[in-house]
Amino acid sequence: MPDVIIRISMDTASKADLVGMTSDAVSRALSRAAARIEAYAKSIVPVRTGRLRDSVIVSPTMKSVHMIWNPVDPENAYHYAKVVDEGRPGGIPIFAKPGGAMHFFWRGMEMFAKKVIQGPMTPARFSDHMRIVVPQFVREAIIEELGMVVP
Repeated sequence: MPDVIIRISMDTASKADLVGMTSDAVSRALSRAAARIEAYAKSIVPVRTGRLRDSVIVSPTMKSVHMIWNPVDPENAYHYAKVVDEGRPGGIPIFAKPGGAMHFFWRGMEMFAKKVIQGPMTPARFSDHMRIVVPQFVREAIIEELGMVVP
């Protein structure tokens, strides 16, 4: 038996209402997905990265979901997130700000230094994981929203 095709003629006002309902539903779904994505992203960013976990911001638009890092130090935010995600080789010097010194604890002792040589960092690869799960979060939110709209 062939598929049944039903054609419905709609007036202009009804079409506009349908488009409005659809875009509102998608907007609500993306907002819901963005909140879940942000919570999930914060849960998988390594704890050892300090404030990077708290700086994850997810913002939905009508066609996409953007994930960024907005830390206390905006100049180094993207760089640090990239280093945590992709790793880095050892032997990289880190310098204190001009006129200052870095303050840290190492092997139980309080240290001050103008320069330290940082060791290697193993890549966390959380962005690869997020690229896989984000579409699933969006898909689930849209299905939930359509389930609420459709009787």
